[in-house]
Amino acid sequence: MLRTVWFFLVMIASTIWYGSSVVIASLLGIRRRPGGVYDRSAKNWARNALWAAGIPYRVVGLEGVPLDRPLVIASNHQSWFDIFLLAAVLPGSLRFVAKKELQRVPLLGRAMRSAGHVFIDRQNRQAAFGAYDEAAEAIRAGISAVVFPEGTRSRTGRLQPFKKGPFVLAIAARVPLVPVYCAGTFTLLAK
Repeated sequence: MLRTVWFFLVMIASTIWYGSSVVIASLLGIRRRPGGVYDRSAKNWARNALWAAGIPYRVVGLEGVPLDRPLVIASNHQSWFDIFLLAAVLPGSLRFVAKKELQRVPLLGRAMRSAGHVFIDRQNRQAAFGAYDEAAEAIRAGISAVVFPEGTRSRTGRLQPFKKGPFVLAIAARVPLVPVYCAGTFTLLAK
């Protein structure tokens, strides 16, 4: 119980601090660049979440991932901690393709939009492919995209059928699709 309270206190403080930093940077016209305020804020926010939750993790197999160019990173989605793990440990500039409902989260939604994350309307197929076009443009500009081919979190822990959008995104952006697997949120396996 105390860990849960601690986690939410840290998340609220981190979201206010890093989210505000990103929104202010955007309002000041600071450009997105590798390792800049947008990247550092996301990584630090995610690391704070893992630390506050007391989640140990390890990364296996990143040496086989072509990190010298932008990618589409396709991950399974068992828990919302997968997002923190991916943001904290994957190197380079990353943006998530996220469900549009996250736009409504105070400050977080605005910060995500300011940082260049792409929101997708899972109920509207035409709008979803428009969001993938936006993501493909960002990828061609040098930023990797993280997608969840299942479309949503698994409620059972079993892999769900894949949607075709992430694969269309990789083809449209003309970059490799790299699968990663979050095993029980504690291990990131890159193949």
